Amino acid sequence: MEYVISVDIGTQGTKAGVLDKRLRLIASAFVPSLLLRPDGQTVYQKPEDIFSSVIQTIKEAVLKANVRKEEIRGLAMDSQMAGILGIGADGQATTYYDSWLDVRSSPFLKTIEDALGDKAVLSSGGQLAVNQASKILWWKEKYPEVYKATQAFVLPHAYVALRLAQEDASQAFFDYTCLHFNSFSDNRQKRFPADTAQLFGIDPSKLPRVVSPFEQIGVLSSEAASLTGLSQGLPIFSGLGDSAASTFGSGAYAPGIIQDTAGTASLLSATVSDFFPDVRSHVYNLMRSPIDGLFLASSYISGGGLCLPWFLKIVSLNGECNYDLAEKEASVSLPGAGGVFFCPHFNGRILPSDPDLRGSFFGLSPTTTRGEMYRSIMEAIAYEYAFFLSAIKKNYPAMDFREVLTNGGGSKSDLFSQIKADVLGLPLRTFAKAETALIGTACVALMSLGLIQDYPSAIRLSNREKMTFRPDMEKHAFYEKRGIQYQKFIDAISAISNHC
Repeated sequence: MEYVISVDIGTQGTKAGVLDKRLRLIASAFVPSLLLRPDGQTVYQKPEDIFSSVIQTIKEAVLKANVRKEEIRGLAMDSQMAGILGIGADGQATTYYDSWLDVRSSPFLKTIEDALGDKAVLSSGGQLAVNQASKILWWKEKYPEVYKATQAFVLPHAYVALRLAQEDASQAFFDYTCLHFNSFSDNRQKRFPADTAQLFGIDPSKLPRVVSPFEQIGVLSSEAASLTGLSQGLPIFSGLGDSAASTFGSGAYAPGIIQDTAGTASLLSATVSDFFPDVRSHVYNLMRSPIDGLFLASSYISGGGLCLPWFLKIVSLNGECNYDLAEKEASVSLPGAGGVFFCPHFNGRILPSDPDLRGSFFGLSPTTTRGEMYRSIMEAIAYEYAFFLSAIKKNYPAMDFREVLTNGGGSKSDLFSQIKADVLGLPLRTFAKAETALIGTACVALMSLGLIQDYPSAIRLSNREKMTFRPDMEKHAFYEKRGIQYQKFIDAISAISNHC
């Protein structure tokens, strides 16, 4: 038998899996992330924690799988995409991992906008938001000595891959699925133009070479082999961003497929074959699919998936986070949640950019129930999805979007899935297993090794459908009107937030 190691370095934790050539998950292991939040704007992770989590999960997954290490043919990783991490000449970290949830660099968005305007969107495919470019400028301005010592800015999966292979910063890389999160990039040409970086006083050499997710970037060192239980010399592939991995692994590899990633970020992506950046409404990013030539028009709510557990902790249902009871109470509530609106943007709206927007409830009354408030959170995320999709359709009017594939923790909720189907007016499919990031990343490794040729069939067979939620078109008509009111509510909250 032949296997690969797939590692997903997510926001909530790191998961490693051993998968075979049919993309069957043989065994997996998980270690939760330690997100450090000293204040309301700051979120970061220690690089050593990230590296250790990868070592620990790989070792545990291999032991659980009970396969011979000689049967494992390669390793690939995915990771969080919009944050950044600096490395020195030796490949060791010079900064902590500046999380995509950290918003301290938001003042530098104006710097980028003033210098580039819509050129940044047209070049990178991504909207101006708190992500890699603004974070690099923040490090340069706030910690010039750290910036000076940094030889390259990379993503977590690149940092870990370099350490596993014991490569230095001269081999630093940036895979092309993450280019849209960097306003200094040229996404069409898959590169970082030197003149764009120099416009901001950024040393172009600190922006590494851009590679395909399928490129082999090194082999496992003897030290890393000893730590993980794998074979020295095991091929390591560059890997990709976590959202790109999960959409690919769920089956969003053909134009017209919509993907809902219901994780820490609530992300909606539509697979398209043309590069049309959104300079009209500034709502969606164009993320490269690992399959060259395809793009994912995507938008997301930063921390959208954290809103439901936050509410459960606040109201203390039976003294604990009781999702079953909350969903039961929300199911009793009718569409419209008793007139309650919820704003899910706790740390600012990412797309379109509104960093000062904050979360809130509106429409509460003496008769408002806990279930209505819980339902309003689900409806808010669905309204945001409808808003995202309407912006995508404006630039892709000929596209026929026919169904939604969903994965992530939020896909386990039948009520949430039905609400999304009703609001979008499209059937929504859930899957028995929610390991789509591991599947997508494993598929990249297997394709790189030549062990999979017909990847669509392999992915389709690996994802056993759990349920399809059909839209109720009467409820859809109601939600369309309600969605217009929701956008007015968001505009009003935005106006207040920007004057506080």
